[in-house]
Amino acid sequence: MFRTKTLVRLAVAASVAAGFVVVGAGSALACTADPTTGQCAPNPKTYKVSGTDGTLAVQQTPKVDNITRWLHEGDSIQVICQINNGGPDPYDGLTSRTWDAIVGGGWVYDWYVNTSPQGADGFSPGVPHCGAGSGPQPLTVAVSVPNLAIGGIQAAGQTAGPLFNDGPGFTNAGRAESLASAVASGYCQDLVMANTDFSWLWTNINYVARWPQDARANGRTVTGNPVVGSVVVFNPGWHYWSSQHYWDYGDGHVAMVVKVDSTSYTIAEFNFSLGGGGRHILDYRRIPWPDPYPTWGDGASVLGFIR
Repeated sequence: MFRTKTLVRLAVAASVAAGFVVVGAGSALACTADPTTGQCAPNPKTYKVSGTDGTLAVQQTPKVDNITRWLHEGDSIQVICQINNGGPDPYDGLTSRTWDAIVGGGWVYDWYVNTSPQGADGFSPGVPHCGAGSGPQPLTVAVSVPNLAIGGIQAAGQTAGPLFNDGPGFTNAGRAESLASAVASGYCQDLVMANTDFSWLWTNINYVARWPQDARANGRTVTGNPVVGSVVVFNPGWHYWSSQHYWDYGDGHVAMVVKVDSTSYTIAEFNFSLGGGGRHILDYRRIPWPDPYPTWGDGASVLGFIR
C-alpha cells in the first residue's frame, strides 16, 4: 500500500524499551535489541519524522493511546525494525498497521516516517522485520502438560493458570481478568481472559465466533495453524476428530494451545464436560491436526488461532 503524507497529529504507541544486549563472554561489544525477541537486531538505520502537524507521539505498545513522549517534525530517529500487525490510527482515519521500533524505546507509526513506501505486505522495503516478521513469538508453558492419546482428555482440577511464562507480544502480566475471578466464573472464555492480554474482548466476550474478527480489528494475528500460546477458536456444532467420534462445541468454544507436534495440538480449557472436565475445571485435550474430517458434521472444527 502506497501512502500519502497528511499534516495531522498522531497518537502513536511505544513498546518495550529498546535496550542493548552484550554479545560474547567478557566482551564490551553491545548491540541493539529487537524489542519483540530481546535478540540482537541489525544495526539501526536513521530516518526522519515527516508529514506530521509538527509532532509525532511515541507510546508503549504499537497502537494509539499509550503516549510516553513526543518527537518533532524533522527529528532524526533510528529504526530498529518494523511490524505490519500493529493497530491502525483511527484519529487520522488511517488503516495501515505498520509500526517502527526505535532506539531509545518505543514505537512510531510508520506513516509519519520517511522510510520507503509500504508494499502490499505492509512492510517498507529495506527495513528489518521485528521477530523476522513473524509477530509475537511462541510462549513457553508454566504448567506440566500431560502426554495424551489423540482424542484424550485429562482433568487437572480447579485452576486458571498461569498457563504460560510471560513472553513478548502476548503476556500474562497485564491479564484482563484475575485468576480468582476466572475460576469463579468457570467458562471457557474466562480461562483465556486470565491467561492473555485480550482486554479488547470485553464487548464480545461471550460471542466467541467473533473473536477472530475482533482480534484482527485490534492488530492481532489470526492464522490457520496452532502455536503454543495461541487461542484456538472452535466453530459451533459437531466436529469429528475420528471416523466414529465427534466433539460438540455448542455455540462455539475457545481454549489455549499448550503443546504442538507434527500430528496434533494439546489445549487447556474450561467448561468442556467430558473426561472429568466442566465449568470451573481445567482440563487438557489432545486434538488431531490438520483437521481430519473438515467436511463431516458441521464442517471444519477451527475458525482460527489468535496471537
